[in-house]
Amino acid sequence: MPFGPSQTIRDAVEKLIGAGSGFVIFDDGNDDEYVQFALESKGLMFNWPTMLAEYKEKLDDVAALLREFQFQEGAGDLDVGAYDIADDGINAQFGKDVDRIERFTLEAFRRLFGKSEWLKLNARVDD
Repeated sequence: MPFGPSQTIRDAVEKLIGAGSGFVIFDDGNDDEYVQFALESKGLMFNWPTMLAEYKEKLDDVAALLREFQFQEGAGDLDVGAYDIADDGINAQFGKDVDRIERFTLEAFRRLFGKSEWLKLNARVDD
């Protein structure tokens, strides 16, 4: 059974899917370090916005991480397993694959924000 940040991610994603709409934001207590997903008809859409300079600088790293998770670059209406780089950031459709969302979110915090396995995550689910 998962524990710690893995369980935080799983619980929040399952709550969001159960609610049928909304979004979830995971953070580590730092407002500038977060990973977010919105629930759409096909499932959870990851969004990496480029409003902050620090996020824009990591755009290539985010795309590389998505490719490591077997995402293919697409465009427009994204199917599950596809991502798109737009003017305002990256979007990637995860569907309802809780395992993939959990693993990706943890890896994003490790690689993009330099967090360790002792990461403590907060989750905010809103509609």
